[in-house]
Amino acid sequence: MTHSLNIPIVQLLKDLEESFKVGARILIGWGLKTHSGYLSSHGKGGLIMKTKGCVRALALGVMVLVTMLAFVGTTSAKEKYPSREITIVIQYKPGGPIDLVTRVLAEYLKKELGVPVIVDNRPEGAAVKGLLDVFKAKPDGYTLLANLMPRNVQMEVVYNAPYKILDLTYLPAYYRLEGFLIVNRDSPYKTLKDLVQASKKKSVNAGTCGQGSRSHLEVMLLKQKVGVDLEVVPFNGCANCMMALLGGHVDLMASEAPAMLIQGAKIRTLAVYSDRRHEKFPDVPTFKELGYDLPAEYTMFGLSGPPGLPEDISKIIAEAMAKVIKNPEFIRKLEAMGAPPIYLSGPEFRAVVESMYKLITEYKGIFVETK
Repeated sequence: MTHSLNIPIVQLLKDLEESFKVGARILIGWGLKTHSGYLSSHGKGGLIMKTKGCVRALALGVMVLVTMLAFVGTTSAKEKYPSREITIVIQYKPGGPIDLVTRVLAEYLKKELGVPVIVDNRPEGAAVKGLLDVFKAKPDGYTLLANLMPRNVQMEVVYNAPYKILDLTYLPAYYRLEGFLIVNRDSPYKTLKDLVQASKKKSVNAGTCGQGSRSHLEVMLLKQKVGVDLEVVPFNGCANCMMALLGGHVDLMASEAPAMLIQGAKIRTLAVYSDRRHEKFPDVPTFKELGYDLPAEYTMFGLSGPPGLPEDISKIIAEAMAKVIKNPEFIRKLEAMGAPPIYLSGPEFRAVVESMYKLITEYKGIFVETK
């Protein structure tokens, strides 16, 4: 029955109020017209009895009105989701991998959910503000986070960011990227061995996507596990770091496949941080193949909501994402950016984050040293 109400809520309230006023006037008028008859024929007691009757009638009217208002309020509260614009917050400037991929996702989610889905970049506060905005948002499904992992774990574990990442509501994950060690195409380093040997004579500058980012961990592993003598140069976002690499301001960086494809003619790839070669770059060896025992490192993008997001809303979002990720057109677009989409359920995504939490905690000390 709640879905059959097509009258705007405000108008309905006005109509109810007017009806109540009319009913009250009728009751009062009817009572006044008959008071004199009762008074003459029954005396003062008759008037009292009639007045009590009017009061009871008015009280009944008030009860009816209150009941209807409560009904209207319940109907409004159970408004079908979604019924208005959804915002996906990204903690970084436009142009980075998570920005590019999530904008494509938003385009197709709009078609499945039937409402606008916009991407809002909020890079302020070392990329912490955007996450906090979502963390503190009303859990109604209209403010979501493009959750970048393991970056957001690193910011909490290593740098004491003021949130508890596992308290978010986890929705499906939609993208996974292996990390690559890359240099400028004009770099004198043709192989990882060249880089290691050259750094023994002169330290190199390693750009990262930000203090505490996954790329920060990867270049520090390069220093501690591979033996490259380097100094870390953090940037605000991967796009800025890539520009510095192309401009010759840093010697190397850790990057993901989309940026590599876009800048393919301008960069050289030395190794992949994975336990297997990447399907798009089959000629690039893994660190393990080159004799170095580095943990497999990858980035994962997934949607998350504020703590306490209702299960029915989470289910609607998850079902829409499942349809998007099976869309052949969507798959082709993401493959062109470096990797096909993935689909991990909310609980599966959370389990990945828990494992990343353990890994980052284990390597927490690696971030203390940044040169």
